Amino acid sequence: MKKYKDPIFKAFAVVGVFAGILGVLMSVSAADAGSKPFKGHSAKGGMRNCMYELNNSTRDLQTCNMNLVQALTDLETCRTDLDQSGAELGTCNADLSLCESNQVSCPETGALAKTGQTTSYAVGDDGDLQAGTALTGPRFIDSGDGTITDNLTGLIWMKDAGSIGVNYWGNAVQSCNTLANGYYGLSDGSQAGDWRLPNVRELYSLIDFERYNPALPDSHLFINVMYNYWSSTTYAGNPNNAFYLNPNNGFMSYANKSGANVYVLCVRDGS
Repeated sequence: MKKYKDPIFKAFAVVGVFAGILGVLMSVSAADAGSKPFKGHSAKGGMRNCMYELNNSTRDLQTCNMNLVQALTDLETCRTDLDQSGAELGTCNADLSLCESNQVSCPETGALAKTGQTTSYAVGDDGDLQAGTALTGPRFIDSGDGTITDNLTGLIWMKDAGSIGVNYWGNAVQSCNTLANGYYGLSDGSQAGDWRLPNVRELYSLIDFERYNPALPDSHLFINVMYNYWSSTTYAGNPNNAFYLNPNNGFMSYANKSGANVYVLCVRDGS
């Protein structure tokens, strides 16, 4: 800040010099006002012109001072904006580093994942085109607390897919709603209300259409995989039924909520 204030100090120094010159002129004018070759009115006229010029110079210096003050204010505003931009850039870099440290690709917004099918049975079919978003790096991570994280969807699943067992649909929903740390091999610190029965899309996202028995990705980390798992999604054609998934063959169907005992696998959102 000092380098911006020096011009102001110099400006006031110049004013001081002008004041000194004015004092000398006034002394000379007082001594010579009645002498030859100057006349009193000529000396007074010279003093008036000198005072006029001095006043103009003072006003110019004041204007310069105000401009310097405004420039300093603008500079501080610019510095604040730069600091804010730097903070936002730091946040962006931190997010990017986190993504890279997890060794996963950041999926495109709104993009669907590949089905996993790589065998082609006709030109232009799924195995031929393999449309969709591909994930780089491991899809599943074992958290060591009874859960596994799916890096494709960000969902966290129970690792032991057979621990809860079978139940009617209503009881399955309730079992997941009340699931918490300390039950069914969980040591993740979760609380009741964190878990839920997966909807039909969440459940179906686990299927790898290139594989069979089970129709799960080769890298899946589930243990005790059974058959037929309830989803929380009701069949619109008959509200007494709900969808279920068979992970052994990838088959999706529906069954009566109170008439079928189907396995239960709970899911929760990633942190």
